[in-house]
Amino acid sequence: MLSVRNLHYRFGSRTLFRELSFDIRQGEYVGLIGPNGVGKTTLLRCILRILSDWTGSIEYGGVSVRNIRRKQLARKIAYVQQSLSTVFAFTVRQAGELGRYPHLSPLAPLSRDDRNIVEESLEALGVRHFSERMIDSLSGGERQKVLLAAALAQEPDLLLLDEPTTFLDYRHQEEICHYLRRVNRERKLTILEITHDLNRAALDCSHIIALADGQVVFDGSPDSLMSPERLRTIFGIDFALAKHPRLGTNMILPRV
Repeated sequence: MLSVRNLHYRFGSRTLFRELSFDIRQGEYVGLIGPNGVGKTTLLRCILRILSDWTGSIEYGGVSVRNIRRKQLARKIAYVQQSLSTVFAFTVRQAGELGRYPHLSPLAPLSRDDRNIVEESLEALGVRHFSERMIDSLSGGERQKVLLAAALAQEPDLLLLDEPTTFLDYRHQEEICHYLRRVNRERKLTILEITHDLNRAALDCSHIIALADGQVVFDGSPDSLMSPERLRTIFGIDFALAKHPRLGTNMILPRV
């Protein structure tokens, strides 16, 4: 579905990516990990062509993203950023409706089908019951659910997520994670998610990609990732691990 080959990107005098390459197959749930500052968010912005001054190749479905019109790209790929830097004066329903605009002709109103898709997305994330509330009146967890609902209303094939559960309490984290697992499994929606929660990545993701020093330093299964030696190579520190009591997967323990 997505193929990145020999990606090179400089930010000022700093080289963020050097010959960075990886593939994502349809239906995968991919965790994108790595130390702070390695360019994980920048990579998503390159894929979306928010940033365009990179060299190399990024292909979606065998076609360079440079050759896909932005509106067509928005029909295929949805993006949920970590947080809104600016909160616009929209209701929850209006925010959800923004997800349908890649599918509309200029100035065309939403059809009945469009509105049904929006309502279904809001319902699936549990925010339909306050659809007339303003976005700026919501808690962080509620707002994140609305952003995710709007992204799902786009009906994308690929969902890009930038730390979707950061700063959320355990209930909101689990509700969002449960929904992502379900749409990945039931709808075969491909997900590429930036996360610093390695334990959750090990449990939820089918595939992990780790960035460090401008390159992919790990590309494989969660089980292969969760070893002290592998994690030390990526993050430069020692980790304490123990088996999950039910699943047997290695989990990271707090160090004391």
